[in-house]
Amino acid sequence: MNELLNTLLVTLLPVLATALVGFLVRWINAQTAKIQAQIGDANWRTINSFIELSVMAAEQSGLAGLIKNEGTAKKEFVLKLVQDFLNEKGFEEIDVRRVDAAIEAAVFSYITPPDGKKGG
Repeated sequence: MNELLNTLLVTLLPVLATALVGFLVRWINAQTAKIQAQIGDANWRTINSFIELSVMAAEQSGLAGLIKNEGTAKKEFVLKLVQDFLNEKGFEEIDVRRVDAAIEAAVFSYITPPDGKKGG
């Protein structure tokens, strides 16, 4: 029985993981496209660049011990930075939770090197 279960898991998990990643990519693209349509391409590129910088700052702050080096603390750090940026730039109507998908995409890009091999 255990051998059958192991075989099923080894067979199905890669397929399910691939499907989940595909779904997440489509969802992230749809969410960012909605915001981009609302605020324009140039504004979106500026916001997205700031999101990427905020993710890098959170990672470095965690490693330096300025904030807890765990996901929730780093995410809150990024959310605060991005919301402050949006408010400062006149995008008060955009709740930072709406750009959450872009934050997750930036985190994924940060932890996944260009060659696609997970490292660190």
